[in-house]
Amino acid sequence: MSLDADHVRQLIGRLSGLIEQTGQAAEVERVHHLRTHTRRLEALLQAPPATSFKGKRKLLKRLKRLRRRAGKVRDLDVQMEALASLSRGATAPNLLAAPDGRCDRASLAGKGSTLYSARLRVAASRSAASACQDLQRLLQQDRERQAGKLRRRLRGAKSGKLQKGLQAAEKHLCAAGSHRNQSTSRQAVVTVHRRFTRMKPPAATVPDAQLHAWRIQCKHLRYRLEALGDDAGTRRMIAELKRIQDAVGTWHDWLTLTQSAETLLPAKPNGALLPALQRATARRRLQALRVIASVRRQWGSLR
Repeated sequence: MSLDADHVRQLIGRLSGLIEQTGQAAEVERVHHLRTHTRRLEALLQAPPATSFKGKRKLLKRLKRLRRRAGKVRDLDVQMEALASLSRGATAPNLLAAPDGRCDRASLAGKGSTLYSARLRVAASRSAASACQDLQRLLQQDRERQAGKLRRRLRGAKSGKLQKGLQAAEKHLCAAGSHRNQSTSRQAVVTVHRRFTRMKPPAATVPDAQLHAWRIQCKHLRYRLEALGDDAGTRRMIAELKRIQDAVGTWHDWLTLTQSAETLLPAKPNGALLPALQRATARRRLQALRVIASVRRQWGSLR
């Protein structure tokens, strides 16, 4: 694979700095960039034609463990962000509203009194708001625990071996990039374009795990394109792949938050919160599938 050596140096230099900085303080943005830069480097090291260098296998294992550890913290960050956005709009109509904007009739069935219905909505809203606070507290506690594990890993003895592995990777990838020319770069872009074209589009009933895996494939293709050059056609493909990555990623964040609510909160006291999360997740899944369909319709013209 033909690479941009400057891109490789910037990527590995930034990742090396993030390892040191996050080891001191696992701030939200640091954790986010640590995870994405780690995945970017993994994608480059595994991109065909894969070539080897001393310590590559161990480096990939360390990067994978680091990404997964950072991912546990990042997943909690995005869940708390999503929950906060729901809480900011957590009025009675918002939390009880069905997808068409009406109040949940199942909650109000058989209640003929308008006053009674209004009181029920207020009570349900308070219950949901309380459940939001409880879930936010539990997620924050778990975040602190996972962030501590991440910091210990980054400050541990193995972090030195990881930094040495990064130096070896930079040397190897930049050497590969020294043979880069316009023809080979363009052929690599065409290969990425063809690979996306051949990916089977997810159906409306695709299982959650497969839809998430589809997003990861798109993410890897995007990272490979970023390392190949900066012409207009490549930038357009990167932008379209990022649209998919963002849309499906937003859906997955809400799905994970819903699963956390189901696990951490008691069934009855969570009031209208869980149905609200389920509806929000369903809407974002539908939007993600629409974005995928939109990108695929125009993908053929992106060359």
